[in-house]
Amino acid sequence: MTQKKIFRVFALAFAVAAVCGVLVMQPASDVHGEVRPTPVPESFKSGGERSEIVLREISETLKRIDARLAKIEAIAAERRP
Repeated sequence: MTQKKIFRVFALAFAVAAVCGVLVMQPASDVHGEVRPTPVPESFKSGGERSEIVLREISETLKRIDARLAKIEAIAAERRP
């Protein structure tokens, strides 16, 4: 074979390999991934959403204080003569 024919065979083989490679490759738009929802930052919550959280925390704190006061009052009532 002459050099010209060898060059044509290699060029044809390269072209076929390139076409096969492009057909086999998966496009970037078809990449599959897990989509997780992002939490809403505190700064983007409305006033009602923020105050509801704060009021629940205050309510829990007051319930604990009330329970502690009830225990203290029970102990004080037992110690009275």
